[in-house]
Amino acid sequence: MHTGQLSEKSDVYSFGVIVIELLTRQKPVFTNESGEAINLSNYFLQSLRDGSYTELIDADIREQLTEEELMGMIDLVKMCLKMRGEERPTMKEVEMRLQLIRTNREKCLQPAQTREEETQLLQAELVYIRNHTAGWGNQDTTNLFIESITMPR
Repeated sequence: MHTGQLSEKSDVYSFGVIVIELLTRQKPVFTNESGEAINLSNYFLQSLRDGSYTELIDADIREQLTEEELMGMIDLVKMCLKMRGEERPTMKEVEMRLQLIRTNREKCLQPAQTREEETQLLQAELVYIRNHTAGWGNQDTTNLFIESITMPR
């Protein structure tokens, strides 16, 4: 959007904006108290840097998500909104991260063996994706994500 050029990572950026819209229940461009038009994604990222992002998250959303889920979504948004497209995750990685958040939410309801099998399957899929996807993006983030799957919560 900022450069006027589309790439395979443009959809990832747009997805990040949609997630912010859902978390804040704001439009992508909104009017503040003084009548200025504000870009939601820039405003949200600045609020993250300032540490004041929690007041932007809709109260109903804060009630529905655990702190871990909220931080997982915020981390995903930060990755999706990187200015340089090559630093953004692929949509497949976005999908895997969302699946991990969902799996963690459901893990309390499942027997331990099933959770371990799901974790191993997700880890295997991520390794396959990393090894077979060109232009993966930030390798350090990918490795950190893969390592975090095996860590107990």
